[in-house]
Parts: sequence; C-alpha cells; structure tokens
Amino acid sequence: MFYGGGSASMYSASEVRRLADVYSGAKKRRLSTISVQACGNWASLGRLAEGKAMRSDTLERAGQWFDQNWPSGVPWPLSSPRPNGEPPKKKAGGSSTG
Repeated sequence: MFYGGGSASMYSASEVRRLADVYSGAKKRRLSTISVQACGNWASLGRLAEGKAMRSDTLERAGQWFDQNWPSGVPWPLSSPRPNGEPPKKKAGGSSTG
C-alpha cells in the first residue's frame, strides 16, 4: 500500500526492490549506501526488502536515480523500458540469428 500525493510512481515497489538488488550486486555496495543515494535516507530500500511500504514520491525518486546511475554493462533487469529511452537489454543466453 502506498501513500502520498502527486502522480503515480513509474515503478512499483517490487520493481524498485529488484533494481536495488541488481545494482547492489553489480556495484558491491550495501543496500543502506544505495538507499542514501537513491532515496535520501539509509532505511527506505531496507524497508522495501522487509516487505514494507514506501511513499510514492520516494519510489519515483529511486526509480529516476537508478535510471540515471545504472552501471554500464549491466543489463536493465525490468521488462519495462528505462525512462531515459534505452530499451531493456536482452539477457545472455537468448536466441540469436546469423
């Protein structure tokens, strides 16, 4: 359940959690460190990992942060396209032609 005013978040809580998990693994950073950068406080992403809610404005901020700071060479883990217009990258092991 989400609360807060404004427009709907671009990403769901589960999508932001997925972005945080993949980013954390790729950059070898703790969730609390990423949470400070993406959400402005150390606890938000940890609370998501515990299944707790996040304000819609914080979800939106985190989604934008991940889009702007996504590590090159790491496939975007969501099926939805990145807000910056980059299409999601195909996962390794997919079919190829040629």
